[in-house]
Amino acid sequence: MTDFGSHMFAAYKLGATLYMPAIHPKVPDIVSGLALSPASSIVLCLEDALREEDIEKGIRTLTELLKTRLGNIDSRPQVFIRPRSYDMACRLRAIDGITQIDGFVLPKARPETAPDWISLLSGTTLKLMPTLETPEFFDPARLIQFRDLLLSAGPDRIAAVRIGGKRSSGFDGAAPGAWHDGLRGAAWLVFIDGGIDSDPGRDSRFRPGL
Repeated sequence: MTDFGSHMFAAYKLGATLYMPAIHPKVPDIVSGLALSPASSIVLCLEDALREEDIEKGIRTLTELLKTRLGNIDSRPQVFIRPRSYDMACRLRAIDGITQIDGFVLPKARPETAPDWISLLSGTTLKLMPTLETPEFFDPARLIQFRDLLLSAGPDRIAAVRIGGKRSSGFDGAAPGAWHDGLRGAAWLVFIDGGIDSDPGRDSRFRPGL
């Protein structure tokens, strides 16, 4: 029988996730445990946090970073990578040492693409952190369809579900309770990125002064 309580505790340990550009100069020391992390979980971003011309540099940076051993999980934050697409995620999945990280952020998650992302984790302990960023999820049927797909992957495969409120203008003013109702039965926390919830403690985006 699945220990949902244990999984929920693990999800709470994510805390307020900090998004950082993959090329940020402090990343190596933070993920190795040599520098104090500003958050209990970080996302090394290859999407919004990077200009188009910096993407390849970001991938090279991660490749070099993973050639060395990351810090012990007790001395470093949980580390996720946010690729720009499924194709980029496949490229990252092939990097030696990729299983040292904790998982991938699934950007612009949709029911049609979720099975491919879930399959990408096969043979690893990597987890997914899907981000709902499109108005289609105002349709309860679509939300329930997506929830069932994630449940089929197993609760230990989903770190959390995030709602990217700022990606769609239609999200402003939406009721977070509706999202929680649609995901009911899933053993994950739902984190709301800026745009819906005004509580700044829920999520931390990259701050240039870091």
